Amino acid sequence: MMNKTKDIFISRHLVEDSMLLNHFDHNEITYDHRSLINFEAVAFDKPWSEWLFFYSKKGVKYYFDQLAVQKLRSHKLACFGPGTASYLLDNYGFMPDFIGTGEKTSTSDLLIEMISSESVCFIVGKNSIRSVQELLDNHIESVEICVYNNTPKTNVQLGHYGAAILTSPMNYEAFVNNGGSSDTIISIGETTSNKIKEIDPIALIHQSDEPSEMSILKTLTAISTN
Repeated sequence: MMNKTKDIFISRHLVEDSMLLNHFDHNEITYDHRSLINFEAVAFDKPWSEWLFFYSKKGVKYYFDQLAVQKLRSHKLACFGPGTASYLLDNYGFMPDFIGTGEKTSTSDLLIEMISSESVCFIVGKNSIRSVQELLDNHIESVEICVYNNTPKTNVQLGHYGAAILTSPMNYEAFVNNGGSSDTIISIGETTSNKIKEIDPIALIHQSDEPSEMSILKTLTAISTN
């Protein structure tokens, strides 16, 4: 039961005004919050497509940090979900022309309707899942550019936790490979849940369908009341 859990791991660094951090502190929950992935920029050439599609905040960051913002005016912008869209607006001042649901199937269907016959460039990391691209083969004209490399951390000290909130498939793999374990698993999104089931078929997974802190907190609250 989550109301008895006083030790939580989340594979994301929480900022000082984080909703989750405030929840943990208010309920006297001990926590370990850190990403289990290393990131580094990868040089790229400016894409030629009419649309740019960002899967994640990292894609936004490593694209814009390497390319002058004024060069973006010729592109329309698409984001996988609301979290990435908010990050794009808050940090770089651009409102996306398309915001997906954060779920691959519905986002793919909506994107096909939105872009029609125009071309799209997917902004990815070297080891990204590419979930939307897989569903769009033969439906649209597309290319991709890799703007960052993402690799799992090794030699990280992890232990056993009452609950583990795993924010991506790679974070889950790194969690397990570094000795992490937990009584309760909360996954962020379908792709993370699928990876957990692949590695541990009998794992009991509580899935938060969106990566937002509000959605994660809603999942935590639902578990605590069961």
